[in-house]
Amino acid sequence: MFIFFLVYGLIAVVAWHIFYGLEAALNGGGIGRHRFWFPYQCAWQEFCWWYLPGGKQRRIDFIKTKVYQRVSGELLWGTLIGKVQIWTYAEVRHRKNYLKCFDDVMPGKYHLPLYLLAAILWPTSIFWYVVKRRQNQQKPILN
Repeated sequence: MFIFFLVYGLIAVVAWHIFYGLEAALNGGGIGRHRFWFPYQCAWQEFCWWYLPGGKQRRIDFIKTKVYQRVSGELLWGTLIGKVQIWTYAEVRHRKNYLKCFDDVMPGKYHLPLYLLAAILWPTSIFWYVVKRRQNQQKPILN
C-alpha cells in the first residue's frame, strides 16, 4: 500500500509539473528562471500574490516592474495582453491602473488550486482505467 501511495504521489507531482510548467512556459513564466525549477518558482510567486498577507502590494509591484522598465534611461513602450483588453505601458502608468491591469493580465486566485486538483485527478483517472482493464482481463470466458 505504501508503494501505491508513493507511485501515486510521484505521478501527481510529475503531472502537475508538466501541466503547470507547460502553461507557465507558454505564458512567458520561464523567462529568466531555471529551466527545470521554473514551474515551482512561478507557483510560489502566484501563492505569494494571492494567499499571503501583503499580496495586493506584491501584485501592484509586479505590474510596476513591467511598465517601468528602462533602457538607457528611457521608459519602454510596450503592451500587456489581458483577457479583456490590451494594456499599453503608458496607459497603465498614466492612469495608475496597476491592480486592474494585473487582474486582467495575470491568472486569477483559483488558478493554482485548479492545477493542483488536476494533478490529483489525472493520475486517479489513469489508475481507475488500469484497475478496470485488469478486472476485465481476469473475468473468465463462459462458453
